Amino acid sequence: MALAPLHHTDSPVAVAGSPHRILRCEDSDAVALARLLAQDDGRDDARLAYLDLCIKKPWGYEIRIYDDVVSEAWLLCLEPGASTSMHAHPRKATLLLCVDGSGRLTTGEGEQIALTPGAVVQIMPGSRHQSSTEQGMRLIEVEAPRDKTDLVRFADGSGRAHQGYEGVDAACAQAVAGRELAPLRPARQGPPRARVRESCSDGDLRFRLEGGSQIAARTDGLHAAISLEVGPILRHEFTVLDAAAAAAAPRAATYLTVRSAQG
Repeated sequence: MALAPLHHTDSPVAVAGSPHRILRCEDSDAVALARLLAQDDGRDDARLAYLDLCIKKPWGYEIRIYDDVVSEAWLLCLEPGASTSMHAHPRKATLLLCVDGSGRLTTGEGEQIALTPGAVVQIMPGSRHQSSTEQGMRLIEVEAPRDKTDLVRFADGSGRAHQGYEGVDAACAQAVAGRELAPLRPARQGPPRARVRESCSDGDLRFRLEGGSQIAARTDGLHAAISLEVGPILRHEFTVLDAAAAAAAPRAATYLTVRSAQG
């Protein structure tokens, strides 16, 4: 049955002769939901504590740099010549931001998308994708909702096809050259139960939660500012600002900033 285009409206939309409405997540819904999730968002499960460590991968490693009641962000470090599996996330939306290095994102249909510093790709639920690099690259990955088990691997050069996310045996407390990870600490601003890891990897990047007025006043060393507003994220509406756009950032919004250590 062919459906007419769907529009957000307060009046029913006629679809094949039947009343049809779409309810979207309004900001008031997001506030109420975040407040309730803050009482128990599942992160206190001891079985998931290892996700706060460095997770080793065949292609390199990844480290959680931020999380709150609905979303999380990871730093992915791909070694030269490495490739992730061809995979998809059935339920969550993903944002990929290339911080440095270069590579490509290959879709399930074979499209090649260049990944260079500042490139942003939003991946909707169910979309197959694979990241690869010849020289090595680092990506910021933002996921909503927060769920590392939401993973289906279709093909993988390391024998992980059809396997789930890495278990506790892939976790370690160190990242590069024996460097200990800075802890994830509660953030003073941002969504409920927000935590941020101020540095990781080789120590040349800093991650903070900052208001729009803060980033507008200081854009030096800023790679990107990623909006953390719960309502838009629940609607899969990601906003990423570069240094040039940061001057116009809404003052009341909260962002996860990615800066050079000397910035």
